[in-house]
Amino acid sequence: MELPPWLAQPLQKLTAQRSRSAHAWLISGPPGLGKTVLALNAAAQVVAGGDERGWHLVRAGSHPDLHVLTTEALCAADPGSMQALFAQRYLPGTGGKSSKPKAIISVDQVRRLTAGISTHSHLGNRKAVIIAPADRMNINAANALLKVLEEPSAGTVFILVSSEVHRLPATVRSRCVRLDLALPDEATALQWLEHNSEMDSDQAQAALQLAGGAPLAAVAMANNDFMKLHTTVQEDFQRLIMSVKDADPVVAAARWKALNAGQAVGILQRLLVDTIRCRTVSDPPCLFHPSARGWLQAGAERINLEKAYALTDRVGRYLQDLDGPLDASLVLEDLLIDLTRLSR
Repeated sequence: MELPPWLAQPLQKLTAQRSRSAHAWLISGPPGLGKTVLALNAAAQVVAGGDERGWHLVRAGSHPDLHVLTTEALCAADPGSMQALFAQRYLPGTGGKSSKPKAIISVDQVRRLTAGISTHSHLGNRKAVIIAPADRMNINAANALLKVLEEPSAGTVFILVSSEVHRLPATVRSRCVRLDLALPDEATALQWLEHNSEMDSDQAQAALQLAGGAPLAAVAMANNDFMKLHTTVQEDFQRLIMSVKDADPVVAAARWKALNAGQAVGILQRLLVDTIRCRTVSDPPCLFHPSARGWLQAGAERINLEKAYALTDRVGRYLQDLDGPLDASLVLEDLLIDLTRLSR
């Protein structure tokens, strides 16, 4: 749970003496900043304080007064993480046959949590509850949590984590003290990347740009062959928007799905935003893909701006739908076919 330097001040705010009257916090900000790492560090200080035995239990993922709710999908993706270790007690059983891990936090998980925190703390006077990502609660789960937030048990601190706060009901948001995290400055982020990844300075800078300035997202991209995926998506996008004769949206969709459908759609979104910027602003100063400025500007001259805005909105909606029951191949084909129709 090593804390990146840009989270030191937010941690002080969470754990300061004057903040202890708050029984619920909502940590928000772009993905890839380490919001859950911040929540775990804050929760550890709540339940362990100056007790060395408490810190040992936290590090082992077994402190009885630290409770975590998250999704099955996140636990399956990183089963050895601190978050997954603490979340195991509230995950639903498999029921025999294996199935795709769920990407939501269910009402049953919240009910188990409510029962789990109803007793007195085991090792001290305080308990901490982390819900990350809180925006993955379905409506029934959010409503069940609301009852606990309205009448919290003594000494219990809730820390909700979200990159999409708008998806949380207003009733839940209003009962939390908001802590909004900002992106670190580029120098701090690059220094941290060079010391905490295998990327050299040029690779770190490229990954940070692709991650929108979020250092942990940049590390995840590098670890998951993101650079290869980005090159593939960028080349396909260029061929499709320039109407190259043999460019095939269905073939491109299959390539993207084989690599990573969700990340591919995220890259597509940024390329569309860059194209719109090039279409509306002469020599735009800020692009997600500055090295592609030349062909982006050439492609921007070919597009219908109204269609480009509409497609960008649909891409944003599809980013959420890709976690649901929709067929990723059909989603990608639909988007890329419409990409070929942007030409005026």
